[in-house]
Amino acid sequence: MLLPKVINGSEKSQFILIEDSVDHSGFGLLRAIVCNISHRIDTVHTHLYETGLPRFTRGLPCEVTDKLAVTDLSDDLFGWLSGTSSHLQSTLPSFQAVRDKRVAVVIDCISNLVSHNSADAVCQMLTRLRYTTSAGGGTLEHIVCIVHGDLHDSRTLLALEHCADCVLKVAKCPTTDGSSSFQSGICSITVKRPSGKFITADELYRIDENFNATSTECDIAPLPSNPLHAAMSVPKSKPARDPTANLTFNLKMKPDELEARDKVVLPFLSAADKGLVADMEHLDVDEDLEDDPDDDLDI
Repeated sequence: MLLPKVINGSEKSQFILIEDSVDHSGFGLLRAIVCNISHRIDTVHTHLYETGLPRFTRGLPCEVTDKLAVTDLSDDLFGWLSGTSSHLQSTLPSFQAVRDKRVAVVIDCISNLVSHNSADAVCQMLTRLRYTTSAGGGTLEHIVCIVHGDLHDSRTLLALEHCADCVLKVAKCPTTDGSSSFQSGICSITVKRPSGKFITADELYRIDENFNATSTECDIAPLPSNPLHAAMSVPKSKPARDPTANLTFNLKMKPDELEARDKVVLPFLSAADKGLVADMEHLDVDEDLEDDPDDDLDI
């Protein structure tokens, strides 16, 4: 299965984008990814624009919370209380001071940033963050964030998906059996490898209380999170092409003309009624046909 490989790091993806909707949240999948990457890196810089610190850390193991460097902006998203004009750049960690550490950046939701800025500005910020190098030898291993797909148009989502190495689109599973899983649903996975190869899969995933993710094959593709995207993505059935539509003359017949055509007696049927048609089954072909009609020709 592809999803466990993305989460445990065997399928390397530096920038993971989780796209959810109001019907199905990707918050549980985000925390499962945080728990897994915390075992491979030194520090997880977590920026909370939508979720408060108590909710984000609820139930997380101590070895995971010890590696979190949390910046909680859920109460003052744009710095109106602190007097800061914008937190778009100031909340990102400065890697110039990082020395010999592997770092990950987790953003619980970038939809607020996209809504109050431009999609181009957010994509530029994420790209700069992705390729930032530290003078002390620190490396940025992962960027993980959530975007609410039903809040943005297709252009914005395509721009964000273009920046990501892995896109996880989650949706509610209509055939959930009600088992005791922390969260379950359908995940449509798109992985873009450095070679340029794309890998896609649709899987049914489950996350238990210990934030362990498992997945199985699923034949039900998740619906687009935005109804407008669904209308654009679902191809409409084209009506059958009328071959007489663009002719300079009329080939169509009126009802009375169709009725008159049905009453026309064909010449063959008329001759058959009068007994003028020979019975071809009893004819000797050798007798009726000439042996060689070209015998008189001097070739």
